[in-house]
Amino acid sequence: MDKSQESYLGQQLQQANQALEAAAKEVNTSKEQAFQYYSDVETAVQDVELTIHTLVQNRIDQVLTQARKECIGLGLSLRPLFINQKFVIMLWIGLILVIPFLIGFLISSKFLGYLIAIGLYVFLSKKSIQIAATKKSQNTIDAIQSLKQYSFSFMHFTEKESGDSAYPYDVVRAPWPNKDVFSSWRINNEFGPLFGADFIVFHPLNMPIDSENIHMVLSMPKNDRKAALIPIKAGAIQQSIWSIQKAFLQEVASKLENYVKPIQVFSEYAEIWAKDHKYYNTLQQRLKTLSTVVEEWSDIAIEEETLDRILKLVDLFISDRKPTPKGILLYGPPGTGKTLIARKLQKHANCHFEAVNISDLKAGYIGQTAPKVKALWQRCRDNAPTILFIDECESTFARRGGADTDAFGNELVQTFLSEWDGFNQDAGKVFVVAATNRKDIIDNAILSRFTTTIEIGLPNGKARKRILENEFAQADMQFKVNDDIVHETAGMSGRDLHTLIASLVAESLNRDLNADMLLEHIRKIRGKGSTNVKAMTWDDIVLPNSTMSEFQNLGKELRNAEKLAELGISTPKGILLYGPPGTGKTQIARVLASQSGLSFIGATTSDLKANYIGQSGSKVKQLFEQARSQAPCILFIDEIDIVAGARNGSNDSFIQEIVGQMLQELDGIATKEGQVFLLAASNYPENIDSALMSRLERKIEIGLPNEFARSQIIANILRKKPTNFDVETIAIQLAKQTENYSGRDLNSLITRATRHAVNRALQTGDDIENTKIIEQDLFNNIETVL
Repeated sequence: MDKSQESYLGQQLQQANQALEAAAKEVNTSKEQAFQYYSDVETAVQDVELTIHTLVQNRIDQVLTQARKECIGLGLSLRPLFINQKFVIMLWIGLILVIPFLIGFLISSKFLGYLIAIGLYVFLSKKSIQIAATKKSQNTIDAIQSLKQYSFSFMHFTEKESGDSAYPYDVVRAPWPNKDVFSSWRINNEFGPLFGADFIVFHPLNMPIDSENIHMVLSMPKNDRKAALIPIKAGAIQQSIWSIQKAFLQEVASKLENYVKPIQVFSEYAEIWAKDHKYYNTLQQRLKTLSTVVEEWSDIAIEEETLDRILKLVDLFISDRKPTPKGILLYGPPGTGKTLIARKLQKHANCHFEAVNISDLKAGYIGQTAPKVKALWQRCRDNAPTILFIDECESTFARRGGADTDAFGNELVQTFLSEWDGFNQDAGKVFVVAATNRKDIIDNAILSRFTTTIEIGLPNGKARKRILENEFAQADMQFKVNDDIVHETAGMSGRDLHTLIASLVAESLNRDLNADMLLEHIRKIRGKGSTNVKAMTWDDIVLPNSTMSEFQNLGKELRNAEKLAELGISTPKGILLYGPPGTGKTQIARVLASQSGLSFIGATTSDLKANYIGQSGSKVKQLFEQARSQAPCILFIDEIDIVAGARNGSNDSFIQEIVGQMLQELDGIATKEGQVFLLAASNYPENIDSALMSRLERKIEIGLPNEFARSQIIANILRKKPTNFDVETIAIQLAKQTENYSGRDLNSLITRATRHAVNRALQTGDDIENTKIIEQDLFNNIETVL
């Protein structure tokens, strides 16, 4: 990063450090304040344990008393004393007959015998009632008695949702091991919303207090909400026991609710502490992001000034300061890192991120698209702040009424605009980042909503060098990127460079890499579907020395356009070659591209003129976009006067459309150093629109060759043909007789002579190898060429 970028980052780092220091003090203060009430919670838990034990014992006594009342009749029958009822009968016989008779016989007092029998019966009946009552109430007593086998803690659910749909309740709990008082919970919806609820938490007595060892929680009655015993660990308690405990605890909950007041007070202060701590963590993440931003962004071909603009807007959005930016549109050629920039922004902002494209939003039937768009926006708001990334947005937001949209697209755009305009009060918490290769077809209303549009162009030399060095480092390869390599990769995007190194690594696993290998690989990769021209030199064409020198210097200028731009020296963005037909203007353009190392795109009138109004302008735009994608590139338009004539009212609307769009494109490329160079050719320069002519900064005349030039052209062609004469001598003679011939005319002359020679060879012996051009083949065809 340059100094301005470091200054920006330094400013952000300083602010973040200051904020973090202040936040740390706030966290310590709020924590100390909260834990002043922690001991009150511990005391209250001890009190609630004693109270529950007392209530349990009281309930056991009540249950036994009631059971004894219900078992009086059964107890008086003495049947509970024995399982075998024969013994009960024998007992009754003993009490009624044997005891009175035996005692009366022994002490001679029958009355005393009956009195003793009655006393024994009373004793046995009480015992019988006790046994029957215990048996009758045993399950209830065991269920309630088991509540003494728990230890306890308190828990409070905050009033607001956590923001996590899976765990919607933020929890404050105490006492807890290591004073880890914060957690998130979820509870079955059958118990209704429980925000603001207080709980007594039941932990098995012989196990440590933690989240894994919770059998059940008892929510305290509050306002219109009744107490509820909620099972947590399924299967930990038998259903028969659970129903008894549930009835008992829900009944006595009102006697316990006062004990949870300390957790309410503690929670109030703990939530303040949690908020301060969350802000502190956010600042820590922010500081970490800023500290590593240079490293994190090194793999993206983005200019420092551009990154500065993007980060400032995102920081403004996250800070929630006004006015809140609504979004950024990133546009530029494919592979320049627009999608990666959006994802890195999410990491930079440390916020929720949603990524969608046309397939995520467009439905199968009219009327179904709008709900999908609304659901997306609601999801973004629910998780705000959110960065909403829309890739290839030219498909999602195609201009309404245009050729690239339909009823589904219209519905999508209209609904998106409604949501984005902020009918919902939370709309400002969503930051839209969109990426496109075709900004021109995006709906105008959508474009107007973006806070700014930023072009992410192809990387310049410095950026390419940085990306290549980063790619080699990731591949664990020690390699110095020199200027030749940087130059050879001109016009390649960040994606292209990644593909280049990946393929290079795959092919050179067992070889030591050197600069020549890399350059060879670059040329090989770029040859696949690229617009690089085949190698041609200035020796392949014949021009006057002054014109040749001008072209050679021009080629060097174009080759070093980036370096010249760094020195503040501009290169011509528009060049016109004019002169008679057939003088080699197209061939000159190709040699210029080959010698300057630039890509080459050639276009004719049919490539620009369309059948319908509106399409010609699009064709021009697409042609320039193709050239930008191959930049640095020479865009050659032959016979430009045909499609870019003067706009004087006599021309058709197609030509006016072409000229207007071409002027816009030329004004656009003039602001970008070392990208696209327009090279136009015309036989009639006087017919070219004056505004367009003024954009063609350098004009070079390519006239008809003189006698010496003609002899060179003839000799160059004949050297590649089978002849039976001295080529140099005949070339001089023929040049004298071909005044006003163009290079194309001379080539046609020799082509006709060659056909005569072939026909003669076939007629004399049907042996093609005997083909020889003779002098008469050339001189006899001079008049027929013109």
